[in-house]
Amino acid sequence: MSEAAALVIETASDVIRSRVRSIVLRALKGEPVSRDEAVCLLAVQSDSTEYDYIVQAADQLSRRSAAGMGTIYSQIGINVWPCPENCSFCYLGAKHGIVTTMYELSLDEVVEKALEFERDGADEVYLMTTANYPVDRFLAIGRAVRKVLSPGTELIANIGDFDLGTAQRLVEAGFAGVYHVYRFREGVETEVEPARRRATFDAIRKARLDLRYCIEPVGPEHTNDEIADQMMLAREFGATVLSVMRRVAVKGTPYEDRAELSSREVSKIVAVARLTLGTQLRQMGVHEPSLDSLRAGAHRLCAEVGMNPRDLEADTTRGRGLSVLACEKMLEEAGYAHRRAVGRGSG
Repeated sequence: MSEAAALVIETASDVIRSRVRSIVLRALKGEPVSRDEAVCLLAVQSDSTEYDYIVQAADQLSRRSAAGMGTIYSQIGINVWPCPENCSFCYLGAKHGIVTTMYELSLDEVVEKALEFERDGADEVYLMTTANYPVDRFLAIGRAVRKVLSPGTELIANIGDFDLGTAQRLVEAGFAGVYHVYRFREGVETEVEPARRRATFDAIRKARLDLRYCIEPVGPEHTNDEIADQMMLAREFGATVLSVMRRVAVKGTPYEDRAELSSREVSKIVAVARLTLGTQLRQMGVHEPSLDSLRAGAHRLCAEVGMNPRDLEADTTRGRGLSVLACEKMLEEAGYAHRRAVGRGSG
C-alpha cells in the first residue's frame, strides 16, 4: 500500500472515530440519536476501540439510570400448537410441520408456575401463547394468575394481534402491559399482515398498556439499516422497555443451518439501542441472557418455563430456558443487584 493510500485510510478512520464519539457523548447527555447516527454506531467493528467506547458508554448510562439494579422477568409458554402466522424462524409455524400434536398447560399448572416464579424472585410474569390461542381462555388464565400474585409483581401478555376491545379487556383482567413486536421483514418472513400488527400497537397505546418491545429475532442476515429501523419503531410505538434477541438456528426451520450472531455482535446492538432510545427507556434487556450484553447496557434478563419458540423442548427448562436463580447469578457477576434477592437477604 502506498503512503498516500495509507494516509487516506487513516484520515477516514479518524473521521469515523470522531463522529462515533460525538454521537455517544450527545447520547449520554440525553440528546436524541437519529436513525443515520444509529447506523453509524452499528457499523463499528466489534474488535475495535470504538466498539469498546460504545458499549462502555451504554453500560454507564444503564447503571446510572437503573441505580445499579437489575430486573428478572419470567415467561410461561402456555401452549404448543401449530401457529398460522408461519414465522420462518419459529418452530411453531404450521408450514414447518414440526408440531404434530397439540399440548397445553392447564389453568392450575400456569397458576402454580407463576407462583413459583414469584417465590423464586421474578419481578414480572409474562404469559405467552401462539397467535391462535382463544382470547377468552387467555383472559381467564390471566385473571386467575393476577388473583394469586402479589401487587408488586407485574403481569404481562405475550399474544397475537388484537383490537382495542381486547386491549381494554387485558387491562380489566389485570395485565399491566404487553410484549409485542413488529419483527424484521414482517409479512415476508412471517404471514403477519403489517397493517394488522400496526393496528395492535395503536390499541396498546390507546388502552395505556405498557409496551415491552424487542429487536428480534436478529441475525447476520439483517443489515444495519434494518436494525436501526427497528430502533426507530421502538421509538415510534412508545416502548418503555426494550430488549435485543438473537435469531436462533432452530432445527426444522429454514434457518437451521444458518449462522447466528456472536455474543459481542449482539452486545453491540444492545449498546446502540440503549444509547439511541435514551431517556425513553426504563429498562434495557437481552434475550437470551448474556454476560457480554450485561456489560453493554442491558440489565434485564428472562427466566422461562413451558413453550419457547426457539426450543424444541415442550418445557424449555429442559433446554434453553434459564431459572430465576441462574439469571440472578449472571446479574451479580455483571455487578448488578436484584431487588428481590436483596429483599430476601441474598446476593
